[in-house]
Amino acid sequence: MKKQEKFELFLGKHKGKSGKRREQLAVWFGLFFVFLVSFFSHVLVQHARDRAFAGQAENATGAIYLNGHAICSGASFAPGYFLTARHCVVDEQYDLRGDEYISFSANEKGPFYQTQIVALSLTDDIAILRIVNGSNVPWVGLGDESRTPAGHPILNFTYALDQGKMRIEGRFIEPIYAHLPGVIPDSYPEWNYSMPVDMTIASGSSGSPIFDAFQQEIIGVVVGDFRRGGFGIVIPVSRVWHLLNHLSENSVQEFQKKFPHKEVEPYEL
Repeated sequence: MKKQEKFELFLGKHKGKSGKRREQLAVWFGLFFVFLVSFFSHVLVQHARDRAFAGQAENATGAIYLNGHAICSGASFAPGYFLTARHCVVDEQYDLRGDEYISFSANEKGPFYQTQIVALSLTDDIAILRIVNGSNVPWVGLGDESRTPAGHPILNFTYALDQGKMRIEGRFIEPIYAHLPGVIPDSYPEWNYSMPVDMTIASGSSGSPIFDAFQQEIIGVVVGDFRRGGFGIVIPVSRVWHLLNHLSENSVQEFQKKFPHKEVEPYEL
């Protein structure tokens, strides 16, 4: 075989190998491009989903008004029904606070909805109200706090400090307090089944919902906090399910039977 023929044969083999490499690289680049598109599409879809849910959660959160002043927060959890803390409806003497109204506006200027008490838990600091003519109000359903992992981001909308509706973010810790401080079981037995959250809680936050954006549902109700920078105190949504399954046993009449009017001694300076 002549030198020229051998050289051309060599070039042909080399070109064949190069062509296969180019095809392989093209396939790998194609797969990588598909992966990038899929990944960023998922991120964008999840971001849009989270934003949509945050808007829904914000619209479902309302303020409770008594005598023209906002005193607590809460959330619509089903068409025409509102979830809040029991102490937002009943005072320290176990008396009903009176006619309460709800507004879902951000600036606390209405429209206002009348309420009717459906249930007052005999064991937990939670209450359910009916929103009169409020079946068209946006709502967010009830979830399951046991499905929320430790450290998971959580969301809260509240009317704290009389500043209008505000958004607060925090972290989930666990579904129930492993060890409540000794003062809680004695002074606040209605918090015995509470769970901790790592979140800012201020005056006016009582009754406000804790949302899990992954579940897109309510997983708890804010009832208090430890004043020295401790965790927030939240009634888990499992206790709300318990209340819903025992409505007749937690009516206003049953509550008043168990907790008659209590005289509170005046505080002496």
